[in-house]
Amino acid sequence: MKRKMVLILLFAVSLCMFASCALDAEVIDWVNIKIGHILPEPQSKLMKIVTNSDEDLLVYVHNISLNEYLEYQRWCEYDKGFSVEKETVGDSFYAYNEEGYYLTLYYVDNKSEMHITLKTPIPMEYYELPEYAIEAGLPVPLSKKGHYNWQEKDGFYIFVGETSKDEYMRYKDQCVVAGFVDDPYEYDTVYSATNSNGYKVSLHYRGFNIFTIEFRAPKDNIGNESERLEGDRNLWGYILDYADAESFEKALNDGENVENKIVRFDVVEYKPDSAMGINCWSGEHLNFISENELNVKKGDIVIGRVTSSPINSWGSWKIYYEPLVINGEKVNSETPESTEGQNLKIILTMDADDFKGMSYQEAEEAFRKMGFIHFEYQTVDTDVESECDLICNIEIKEQSIGNFDFSKGDQFDSDSTVTFFYYVYKKSIKPSPVYYSSNDYETAQKGNTGVFSYKSKGGSYDVYWIIDFDEGYVYYFTEGNGNATCDKVKIVSGDLNSRIEVTWHDGSDRWTWYLHFRYVNNPLSLIVNDHFGSSIEFSATELQTALRIRQTKVIKEY
Repeated sequence: MKRKMVLILLFAVSLCMFASCALDAEVIDWVNIKIGHILPEPQSKLMKIVTNSDEDLLVYVHNISLNEYLEYQRWCEYDKGFSVEKETVGDSFYAYNEEGYYLTLYYVDNKSEMHITLKTPIPMEYYELPEYAIEAGLPVPLSKKGHYNWQEKDGFYIFVGETSKDEYMRYKDQCVVAGFVDDPYEYDTVYSATNSNGYKVSLHYRGFNIFTIEFRAPKDNIGNESERLEGDRNLWGYILDYADAESFEKALNDGENVENKIVRFDVVEYKPDSAMGINCWSGEHLNFISENELNVKKGDIVIGRVTSSPINSWGSWKIYYEPLVINGEKVNSETPESTEGQNLKIILTMDADDFKGMSYQEAEEAFRKMGFIHFEYQTVDTDVESECDLICNIEIKEQSIGNFDFSKGDQFDSDSTVTFFYYVYKKSIKPSPVYYSSNDYETAQKGNTGVFSYKSKGGSYDVYWIIDFDEGYVYYFTEGNGNATCDKVKIVSGDLNSRIEVTWHDGSDRWTWYLHFRYVNNPLSLIVNDHFGSSIEFSATELQTALRIRQTKVIKEY
């Protein structure tokens, strides 16, 4: 019976699985975001900036709850105007504003992370299609305003503006009539096809009266054969580093039989013009020769079996090698676990102490580079906040050695399973108030407690409502038209999901208005029905701003 090895690491390793402990994030002042003024400031300052330019923004905001994400989405939509051609798909939100800025929001639930992507409006100017495209039969769009993303002698990619969706569909039909019908692909607002001469057009309506055209000439017209091979990366001459070149070379020089060994290489250079690669001196690189065609590139990790005795020629070992796994993915059905009985070993290239301070993702990557491909994950609850997301042990299930003191050079079967155990700290987080209310979102949905604020444009001035269930009053005032008073009216009855009743008393005159959410359990829109029978809609607005303006008014109680 095969012995099992259990390797346990009894040290703590900080993880970045949860945003609260993200290793690649930092506290960011939103004023340093170049186009940040277009958006609301996120609730959390813990962020990772990927792109921060005058044209593009991509930022990951950590420590964001789902409710906070939904609130931020509403801020963008109602306060910043991202409501043009808006679309919500699952936890993703897409919209333009009236100026043409394009916003994408995405929430990663298991990381408590919000991704914000913002692109500035595309500058449009007069353009002309290249002559070779027109000669190939590509129709000329109706609009003359566009912007080339790239343009080469045999292809281009252009944004075409001032085109409605209907006009785009008519242009797509023109391309079909012009003969772009071979190998077609069509889905919603996307269409691509080639014509009989091999020219390919790809169309996509992007929204905001913009669509794109990507046009490419036949491959035979693009560069020469070697250039295409360079791009395809489908030949079988590669230069690679072995994971532990010194020990492997020593085994070769000592005459050990390395045939059928499982080894791992990193692709450090690609040589499509030579199946033998280039000569590399021993101790630096090993020349890898495979009988299989692979689609690999610089930086890839290849794990496989030595298929014959290596040859030392001109100072470089030539290894005939059958790939089994590329970047953790199986190449074919034959994998290390199907080769039981052969000498398939993984040589550790790191000591136990080398893992201290690593995140579990970093540790996993290190194990993958050494050749392990089987991983499991288990969580351990803890009520100690300082242990949040820390590894309590790592277990390699193969042979039992009874301790965690392993060293570089130790060997394990290639089908070993590495299990990462890490702590999960359970803490109940009190939901934060939404921007337009003293309540959190779930409480605000009930429409019967706390304070709400709403605003609507009234021509050149703003009209405000503050509904204060705590005091039992409604406040009504305007800003921007010189009116310095604010009506204070007692709430008679009801809640905002049905309706609340408020009645003005002015001497012998009385009049009653009714206020309610536009949609049940949706506090973002308010409907006011006046005593004349009219209905007016108001949008949620920032509560603190509304309260600050109210302080400047003279309160008149009815």
